[in-house]
Amino acid sequence: MPSVTDVEQAEGEGASLFPDFINLLHDEEGYRERVYKDSEGYLTAGLGHKLTGNDLKLYKLNDRVPDEILQEWEKKDTEKAWEAALSQLIELGIDAESSPEFTIVLGSVNFQLGTSWYKDHKKTWSFLKAGNYKEAAEEAARSRWYRQTPDRVVTFQRAIRGL
Repeated sequence: MPSVTDVEQAEGEGASLFPDFINLLHDEEGYRERVYKDSEGYLTAGLGHKLTGNDLKLYKLNDRVPDEILQEWEKKDTEKAWEAALSQLIELGIDAESSPEFTIVLGSVNFQLGTSWYKDHKKTWSFLKAGNYKEAAEEAARSRWYRQTPDRVVTFQRAIRGL
Protein backbone atom coordinates (compact mmCIF):
# COMPACT_ATOMS: atom_id res chain seq x y z
CA MET A 1 0.00 0.00 0.00
CA PRO A 2 1.44 3.43 -0.93
CA SER A 3 2.52 5.68 1.90
CA VAL A 4 1.11 9.17 2.44
CA THR A 5 4.44 10.60 1.28
CA ASP A 6 4.30 8.53 -1.93
CA VAL A 7 0.77 9.74 -2.69
CA GLU A 8 1.66 13.38 -1.97
CA GLN A 9 4.67 13.10 -4.28
CA ALA A 10 2.55 11.53 -7.05
CA GLU A 11 -0.10 14.22 -6.68
CA GLY A 12 2.56 16.86 -7.27
CA GLU A 13 3.96 14.98 -10.26
CA GLY A 14 0.56 14.37 -11.84
CA ALA A 15 -0.79 17.89 -11.26
CA SER A 16 0.02 19.05 -14.79
CA LEU A 17 -2.17 16.26 -16.20
CA PHE A 18 -5.28 17.12 -14.15
CA PRO A 19 -6.74 19.60 -16.71
CA ASP A 20 -6.44 16.96 -19.46
CA PHE A 21 -8.22 14.49 -17.18
CA ILE A 22 -11.08 16.97 -16.69
CA ASN A 23 -11.29 17.59 -20.45
CA LEU A 24 -11.46 13.84 -21.12
CA LEU A 25 -14.27 13.46 -18.58
CA HIS A 26 -16.25 16.26 -20.19
CA ASP A 27 -15.87 14.53 -23.56
CA GLU A 28 -16.82 11.12 -22.18
CA GLU A 29 -19.51 12.04 -19.67
CA GLY A 30 -21.04 15.15 -21.12
CA TYR A 31 -22.47 17.74 -18.80
CA ARG A 32 -26.12 18.20 -17.93
CA GLU A 33 -27.70 20.80 -15.69
CA ARG A 34 -30.87 18.74 -15.36
CA VAL A 35 -31.26 15.41 -13.57
CA TYR A 36 -31.41 12.44 -15.93
CA LYS A 37 -31.21 8.64 -15.74
CA ASP A 38 -27.85 7.19 -16.68
CA SER A 39 -27.37 3.94 -18.61
CA GLU A 40 -27.87 1.97 -15.38
CA GLY A 41 -31.04 3.85 -14.45
CA TYR A 42 -29.47 5.98 -11.70
CA LEU A 43 -30.44 9.62 -11.33
CA THR A 44 -27.46 11.68 -12.43
CA ALA A 45 -26.57 15.33 -13.12
CA GLY A 46 -23.65 17.56 -13.99
CA LEU A 47 -20.51 15.73 -14.98
CA GLY A 48 -21.90 12.23 -14.49
CA HIS A 49 -22.57 12.72 -10.77
CA LYS A 50 -24.72 9.90 -9.40
CA LEU A 51 -27.26 11.29 -6.96
CA THR A 52 -27.23 9.58 -3.57
CA GLY A 53 -28.54 10.20 -0.07
CA ASN A 54 -29.75 13.74 0.45
CA ASP A 55 -29.31 14.58 -3.26
CA LEU A 56 -32.16 12.18 -4.04
CA LYS A 57 -34.40 14.01 -1.58
CA LEU A 58 -33.58 17.38 -3.11
CA TYR A 59 -33.65 16.59 -6.84
CA LYS A 60 -35.99 14.55 -9.00
CA LEU A 61 -35.85 13.55 -12.66
CA ASN A 62 -35.61 16.63 -14.94
CA ASP A 63 -34.98 19.06 -12.06
CA ARG A 64 -32.39 21.74 -12.78
CA VAL A 65 -29.49 21.66 -10.33
CA PRO A 66 -27.91 25.03 -9.41
CA ASP A 67 -24.51 25.70 -10.98
CA GLU A 68 -22.74 26.03 -7.62
CA ILE A 69 -23.96 22.56 -6.60
CA LEU A 70 -22.89 21.05 -9.93
CA GLN A 71 -19.44 22.63 -9.56
CA GLU A 72 -19.13 21.35 -6.00
CA TRP A 73 -20.03 17.83 -7.11
CA GLU A 74 -17.58 17.99 -10.02
CA LYS A 75 -14.73 19.15 -7.80
CA LYS A 76 -15.38 16.47 -5.19
CA ASP A 77 -15.91 13.64 -7.69
CA THR A 78 -12.95 14.47 -9.93
CA GLU A 79 -10.51 14.96 -7.06
CA LYS A 80 -11.54 11.64 -5.54
CA ALA A 81 -11.06 9.78 -8.84
CA TRP A 82 -7.76 11.55 -9.56
CA GLU A 83 -6.29 10.82 -6.13
CA ALA A 84 -7.28 7.16 -6.46
CA ALA A 85 -5.64 6.96 -9.88
CA LEU A 86 -2.41 8.47 -8.57
CA SER A 87 -2.38 6.04 -5.67
CA GLN A 88 -2.97 3.14 -8.05
CA LEU A 89 -0.09 4.33 -10.26
CA ILE A 90 2.22 4.06 -7.26
CA GLU A 91 1.01 0.54 -6.57
CA LEU A 92 1.58 -0.35 -10.22
CA GLY A 93 5.03 1.24 -10.23
CA ILE A 94 4.07 3.60 -13.06
CA ASP A 95 5.24 7.22 -13.18
CA ALA A 96 2.44 9.69 -13.95
CA GLU A 97 4.55 12.08 -16.00
CA SER A 98 6.20 9.30 -18.02
CA SER A 99 2.83 7.72 -18.84
CA PRO A 100 0.47 10.69 -19.26
CA GLU A 101 -2.16 8.95 -21.41
CA PHE A 102 -2.45 6.02 -19.02
CA THR A 103 -2.59 8.37 -16.03
CA ILE A 104 -5.40 10.44 -17.50
CA VAL A 105 -7.39 7.41 -18.61
CA LEU A 106 -6.89 5.67 -15.26
CA GLY A 107 -8.43 8.75 -13.66
CA SER A 108 -11.41 8.34 -15.99
CA VAL A 109 -11.72 4.65 -15.07
CA ASN A 110 -11.86 5.61 -11.39
CA PHE A 111 -14.44 8.28 -12.14
CA GLN A 112 -16.72 5.98 -14.13
CA LEU A 113 -16.37 2.71 -12.23
CA GLY A 114 -15.50 4.00 -8.77
CA THR A 115 -12.23 4.05 -6.90
CA SER A 116 -12.42 0.35 -6.08
CA TRP A 117 -12.88 -0.70 -9.72
CA TYR A 118 -9.92 -3.08 -9.48
CA LYS A 119 -11.81 -5.22 -6.95
CA ASP A 120 -14.43 -6.00 -9.61
CA HIS A 121 -11.87 -6.28 -12.41
CA LYS A 122 -9.42 -8.49 -10.54
CA LYS A 123 -7.87 -10.15 -13.58
CA THR A 124 -7.22 -6.86 -15.38
CA TRP A 125 -5.69 -5.42 -12.21
CA SER A 126 -3.59 -8.53 -11.64
CA PHE A 127 -2.19 -8.36 -15.18
CA LEU A 128 -1.43 -4.64 -14.73
CA LYS A 129 0.39 -5.32 -11.47
CA ALA A 130 2.43 -8.05 -13.16
CA GLY A 131 3.34 -5.71 -16.02
CA ASN A 132 1.52 -7.97 -18.47
CA TYR A 133 -0.09 -5.12 -20.37
CA LYS A 134 -1.16 -7.15 -23.41
CA GLU A 135 -3.22 -9.50 -21.23
CA ALA A 136 -4.54 -6.61 -19.12
CA ALA A 137 -5.83 -4.86 -22.24
CA GLU A 138 -7.44 -8.04 -23.56
CA GLU A 139 -9.01 -8.87 -20.19
CA ALA A 140 -10.63 -5.43 -19.96
CA ALA A 141 -12.77 -6.34 -22.98
CA ARG A 142 -14.07 -9.48 -21.28
CA SER A 143 -16.31 -7.55 -18.94
CA ARG A 144 -19.79 -6.22 -18.42
CA TRP A 145 -18.15 -2.78 -18.56
CA TYR A 146 -17.17 -3.42 -22.18
CA ARG A 147 -20.74 -4.40 -23.08
CA GLN A 148 -22.06 -1.19 -21.47
CA THR A 149 -19.51 1.38 -22.65
CA PRO A 150 -17.19 -0.20 -25.23
CA ASP A 151 -15.64 3.12 -26.28
CA ARG A 152 -14.42 3.75 -22.72
CA VAL A 153 -12.88 0.29 -22.54
CA VAL A 154 -11.19 0.71 -25.93
CA THR A 155 -9.69 3.98 -24.66
CA PHE A 156 -8.42 2.15 -21.55
CA GLN A 157 -7.01 -0.65 -23.69
CA ARG A 158 -5.14 1.84 -25.90
CA ALA A 159 -3.68 3.52 -22.80
CA ILE A 160 -2.61 0.17 -21.35
CA ARG A 161 -0.97 -0.87 -24.61
CA GLY A 162 0.94 2.42 -24.58
CA LEU A 163 2.76 1.44 -21.39
